[in-house]
Amino acid sequence: MPEKILNNEFIAFMSKIIIPALITTAVSIAIDVKNNITRVSWLTILMSIIIGFGGAYLCGDMIMERCKGGEIPLAVSAVTMLTEKTFKFVIHKFEFDKFIARMFNLFLGTELKDEK
Repeated sequence: MPEKILNNEFIAFMSKIIIPALITTAVSIAIDVKNNITRVSWLTILMSIIIGFGGAYLCGDMIMERCKGGEIPLAVSAVTMLTEKTFKFVIHKFEFDKFIARMFNLFLGTELKDEK
């Protein structure tokens, strides 16, 4: 019986938290690629996914407790977009993306294309 409850909670979490976060993050990345406002690289895409899903995951329980059934995906999408755009601004403002790319290249022993 506990396996059935755990399975139902997992399905509810996937349908109400993960899927809206995935859609919102994909739309945000597509808008960035189309507008070409910021430099879009694999590192930027990976950071957007991690930050977007992280914000949705951290706020998911609170959203599920305080919102009604139909409002949950909308609230999750708003939180995902808010955290992703806020952290993207901070990352580009303080150039953390270049720092992280340099650290990866230092550990991998490769050279950045932008630094040539």
